[in-house]
Amino acid sequence: MLFFVGFYYSYNSENRYGENRDYIDISSDWRDGGDYVRVVFLGSYSCNFSNNSDVHHMVNYTDKKIDKIADERGLDYYSTGISLGMNSDRGVSYLGEVGDFNEIVAGAGSYNFGAHYLQNELDASRITPQIWILRSEYEIILSENREVDEIRRNEEILRHDAGTYGLRELYEWFKDSSEHHVATELGLSD
Repeated sequence: MLFFVGFYYSYNSENRYGENRDYIDISSDWRDGGDYVRVVFLGSYSCNFSNNSDVHHMVNYTDKKIDKIADERGLDYYSTGISLGMNSDRGVSYLGEVGDFNEIVAGAGSYNFGAHYLQNELDASRITPQIWILRSEYEIILSENREVDEIRRNEEILRHDAGTYGLRELYEWFKDSSEHHVATELGLSD
């Protein structure tokens, strides 16, 4: 369900943000599934640790670095921004200030789909900010009529960093390491 919620926001994000990242290609071959590298950011518009220019810069740097590494290795890439907080409009606005995400989930506080998924599937704490680098493999199961019957997803956590210090450690690691080293350490090497 997170995928579909994110698709809705991704589809509508150009109207909200103007110029944004290219959409994920949902062409005729999307039904083949695929192998994706994903950066997930969890933050909150009401958290001083999540809502400052240093964190925004570190999130954007991570996003661009992983996008480039994935692209050079022929992997699809997308990013997800999840905002804790009850007000979805404030959450969407906040995520627009943080970065240029392909997918966003905002509103309903800790009960939103994104936060719920992170807490139940990835054992996330409620601390903000946090970043995950994931490898997601999708398999599309089609019915006899070539309609989507089921979407299976296998997720692997390549790296997880929490708190401002954790994000700074990730940022410094990216700055001090070659792209080849980062790719190798994350298991994304050629």
